[in-house]
Amino acid sequence: MIGLHDDASLIASNTLREIADFVPGDYEIHHVLIDSSALYQEIHILFSFELEKGLFQSNQQLRELKYDLVNKCGVMYQVFEKEDNKPKIIKVYGDKQLLKEKVWI
Repeated sequence: MIGLHDDASLIASNTLREIADFVPGDYEIHHVLIDSSALYQEIHILFSFELEKGLFQSNQQLRELKYDLVNKCGVMYQVFEKEDNKPKIIKVYGDKQLLKEKVWI
């Protein structure tokens, strides 16, 4: 069971680095969900990211990255509350039409 958790965290970390250009150490992963079928392989990553606002100021933000590894598309959201049903879209990756079909945007 521990190995599976480590694998999911490694996949999440690699996805954040390769897709969103995050540097390891700039974020903390809180939750990872991986779902797959014959048509898609999705990863959902809930993580916190520290945004530099000035020389002595920073702002910790909770973000979620939903990414389809097969279709190479996804969305990054800023999450304000855990139960937030309308998070703010930060960035869109790949095919917007497919993302609309997935109801991610």
